[in-house]
Amino acid sequence: MKLLYLTTALHPDDYQNIVNIGKSVPNPSNQNFHTKLIAYLEKNHEVRVISRRTNSKKLFTRHQEKDNYIYPGFLNIPIVRNFMTISSGISYGQKWPADYIIVDVLNLTLMELALRIKHKTNIPIIGVVTDNPINLSNVRNIYIQNVFKKAAQCDAFIGLTRSLLNLFNPQHKPTLKIPGFIPLNDLQSEKTTEEFAYFGGALYARYGVDILLDTFKKDPPLKLKVAGHGPLRQEILNLNSESIEFLNIITPEKALELSKMATININPRPFDSALEEYSIPSKLIDYIFAGKPTISTENKPIMNIVGNNVFWIKEVSVYCLTNAMETILAQKETWEAQALEAKKLLEISLGPEQFNQNFINLTKQIKN
Repeated sequence: MKLLYLTTALHPDDYQNIVNIGKSVPNPSNQNFHTKLIAYLEKNHEVRVISRRTNSKKLFTRHQEKDNYIYPGFLNIPIVRNFMTISSGISYGQKWPADYIIVDVLNLTLMELALRIKHKTNIPIIGVVTDNPINLSNVRNIYIQNVFKKAAQCDAFIGLTRSLLNLFNPQHKPTLKIPGFIPLNDLQSEKTTEEFAYFGGALYARYGVDILLDTFKKDPPLKLKVAGHGPLRQEILNLNSESIEFLNIITPEKALELSKMATININPRPFDSALEEYSIPSKLIDYIFAGKPTISTENKPIMNIVGNNVFWIKEVSVYCLTNAMETILAQKETWEAQALEAKKLLEISLGPEQFNQNFINLTKQIKN
């Protein structure tokens, strides 16, 4: 099949380049999710990606025609940028007729582009839903309303949870539920004798990062390496703690490397029924895939896959996190073996072969 994928995620080389020079990058979680899905699709199908970049084209390294990422014309003025993305994207969509359009429904410009291409070519649209827009930070009601209005015109959906798919799909169109994707670029990590805990992600108190920092401020069992972006960034920079090392924003590839080098990976996001109903932390999947012991608050979809091979905690507190680390370090061989078992179970359940069969079944249900 020929698939046209519309996203704000960048080609990994371009993302790496922008991180290296310290420029603002698209949401790392968004980059991580969509580049993994694109990689899954590329294993069995011909994929072209239209990416809505937010930086000057001179920062981008991918300009060869053999590359499958296309960046529409760019002027850094929002209304002009949106117009150019849509107009040049329509032109490309007509020149390269795909069998299906796959689009991030949370981006209104890309969703409008998908609808315009469909209007001219009658190519069905598969919407990718990764979160409830109501749960997003700093968004207006008009944005939320428009997301649901435009998404209703999709022909099928891929989503993280059943509740999320039901939210976007009251008309009961074909759907594919998958909680996430494992990295396909499983490169060998650098060998190290250094022992440390690792966390990478959005630096918000509501995700438990404040408690995580408190855990490592005074005499922790391990040193903490933390990467990411968000409101707590400045607080981390001001800590001046020998036990906490801040790495700023890093690429998904670097994050995976650190997860594989870590002694323990930690997901401190407190359990929230509203969040779990509509989202699954991709970092948790990456931590488990790294094959190292992982501490996390309970997440039922992932627990159903890996069982008790992750150290699940009931609440996020300094005591719980410290106790979990001390237990793992005291029973290191046991927990390292369980971590490898968790990775194996994850690969069986979320691997690209099973996904491709499910994706083909999804397309067979779409009514043209």
